Amino acid sequence: MEEVPDSVYIFLSKGLGYVPSQKVDFQDLKYDTTEFIRKLEWKAFFKANPELQTNSDPSGNLHRDIKVSGYTHPNFTSPLLDEVKTKLFGWIANHTASTPKQNLSPLEFRGRKWLMDKIRNKELFVTKADKGGAILIMNFADVEAAIENELFDTNKFEKLDRNAEQQLNHVKHEVKSLTIHLAQRKLITEHDKTLIAGLNSNNRPKLAPEYQPESPYAYPLFKVHKLSSE
Repeated sequence: MEEVPDSVYIFLSKGLGYVPSQKVDFQDLKYDTTEFIRKLEWKAFFKANPELQTNSDPSGNLHRDIKVSGYTHPNFTSPLLDEVKTKLFGWIANHTASTPKQNLSPLEFRGRKWLMDKIRNKELFVTKADKGGAILIMNFADVEAAIENELFDTNKFEKLDRNAEQQLNHVKHEVKSLTIHLAQRKLITEHDKTLIAGLNSNNRPKLAPEYQPESPYAYPLFKVHKLSSE
């Protein structure tokens, strides 16, 4: 493996969760503000019309309905809500995003650029070890070979006749059927049914992205039991 420059180690000392400063994207800011306003509108709507609220939380979380998913806005208005919307949208319309102060030193910036180039070119693989909080830098080809050796080990995995998408749909169907059955027998609540299978009261799938399953992804964790000084 090519020798890793010291600047890379200095950059990685900030941790894998570190985010370099960057200029705010105006469209993202506008979208997030609109979505926040939409949720406030629903919060105010349910506060004024509690009899219409159908997603009550048995745990007693009074703020759960501020997480209303979807894209619609309620037909509702109030003086305070209108004032908040006017001020927020006015601030967005007149906002000029400034370039934030760089939170990387020139040396750290060079280390990040070197590392990102290697990762994009599939030369290096960087991950956190499952023990000790160490950060591992490995040859991409070695990691790929290790994953394939594990996945094709018939002692550990069984190869399915279906592809990943077909298998995911099959699992979704099985989970949905079992969840509906348990809810009908009152062994789980309607709230549990929604959390488990993303189903509404009519057993129809909710379209919000948080209820959509994601494709499986092989995420390797390499064990490091003891790190020597070297």
